[in-house]
Amino acid sequence: ITFITNAAVRETILNISLTALAPAFELFGAQEFQLWFQVYLVPVMPSLRPAYLRVIPKDISCASYMAILTGLQKTSKFPLPPELSMGINSSIEFLKETFPRCSTPESFTCKETVVDENLICAQVNRSLVQQTLAADNSSAALCSFTITE
Repeated sequence: ITFITNAAVRETILNISLTALAPAFELFGAQEFQLWFQVYLVPVMPSLRPAYLRVIPKDISCASYMAILTGLQKTSKFPLPPELSMGINSSIEFLKETFPRCSTPESFTCKETVVDENLICAQVNRSLVQQTLAADNSSAALCSFTITE
């Protein structure tokens, strides 16, 4: 992969490109973000800094986030001068902090499990639950109540 070596030219192209793209980002899907951040912008990616990423809408999908992050991570693997590597790495951190909902691995995300509570609690003496809540209407009281009671 080839980067534009002239820093002034690279930064100018990046700035103009992101400024022009900013309004379109609202309509971008994951494929468009992938195309721009993993193909079209690659020659200028070493100049990317967190400030440039502020034009990305806060409500993009996690797939779009991953497309941008992947482009940044690919760029960070190339031998770059320290100041450019720092800019890319800080951009990666900024992106993760800006989109924490997408930064959590899916394996750590709780899934919703539909439960038939009437079936599970059919044999529970509901009057004991009511008595417990009447005496102490806190979540601690409910959490310490067991089905065997």
